[in-house]
Order: sequence, then C-alpha cells, then structure tokens
Amino acid sequence: PLPPGRSSRSTTVTCQPFAPSRMAEARPPKPAPITTALPRPSSAEGSRIDIELSVGNTGETPLRFTGGLHTYVGVRELAHLRIEGLHGLPLHDRLRDEQRREDHHQLGIHGEMENLYAAVHRPLLLREPGRQRVIDADGFDELMLWNPGPAKAHALADLPDEDWQRFVCVEAVRVNAPVEVAPGETWSGRQGLVAGGA
Repeated sequence: PLPPGRSSRSTTVTCQPFAPSRMAEARPPKPAPITTALPRPSSAEGSRIDIELSVGNTGETPLRFTGGLHTYVGVRELAHLRIEGLHGLPLHDRLRDEQRREDHHQLGIHGEMENLYAAVHRPLLLREPGRQRVIDADGFDELMLWNPGPAKAHALADLPDEDWQRFVCVEAVRVNAPVEVAPGETWSGRQGLVAGGA
C-alpha cells in the first residue's frame, strides 16, 4: 500500500466515442467533455486502503456512463475463502445467463464465476483461515465477483495455470444503472478494503 498522505494528480482524458456510421466522415468525432481522475489510492492508513474514481463533466449536456473498479483480492487458497454479505441480493449469473437471488450466507468459489449483484449497500466480509478482510463502497450499487477458473486461466497467457486459486475479483461497478453527471458537476465513486485478523 501507499504511504499515508501520498497523493496522485488528476489526469484529463479525452474519449473518442465509437460510432460505426461515422467511419466514412472526413472529420473524427468530437472528443467527449470528460475530466477523469484515474483510479488511485485516495487514502492508505494502517490496515485500510481506499481507491477512488472521479469523473467531471466539462460539457454542456448531461454525461452518462457505466464502469467500475476492477479490484483483484489475493487469497491464500480460493477453496478456503468464504464471502459474507451477499445473501438475499439479486444476481445475474452471467455464465448461465440466469437471474436469481443469492441463497448462500457464506459463499464459496470453486471454479469459474461471473456473478453481477444488484442493490449492494452493505460491506462484504471475506473470510479465510487466520485472516479476514472487509470491502465496502460508495457511489457503486452493483458488484461483480469474477474468477476465470482452471480452463480459462490456462488460456490466459499472463496467468500461470494454478494462479486462478490465488485471487478473486471483487469489482465495485455501475452496469445496469448508468451514472449521470450534470454539466459542471463531478461524480466520485470509492471502494475500500480493511485487513483484519481471524
């Protein structure tokens, strides 16, 4: 983690919207009026770290976008991980294209997973033998749990075959309800992780 008080400056990013119908035009599309503070540690103190994304609208019309923080959480052994705090939440199992509610009080991950949870307004507790972590978020009301599993891990050139068992992605996202930023306004979203003992 970064030392307490370390800061990162904001970066202005211009985005070129992709519009196939415009590909034949002589002029490129006008850049989107966005000022973006790239995801960065907004604080790092003791056993807690927070990552923040800020998007400002410098244009004259409302700005709508979707996105999230693609957070990888390292684990000692995925088979021993249990995630608490998702019970009863609506989810979209994107591997099976099924909509249902989470029925596990302690969710385990034993292979490939791509679950998108809605209405996530409470912290998650990640438990492993000998340690636990708490993950919370502001500005994001959905959460993606992702792991490639053994088959897709084998197909990823930059991931050793067995390393799918050493992490889980716990992504704070806005997918189905886009963020809308009024002209002259700034939106910020945050995800925090607190490490603790058993």
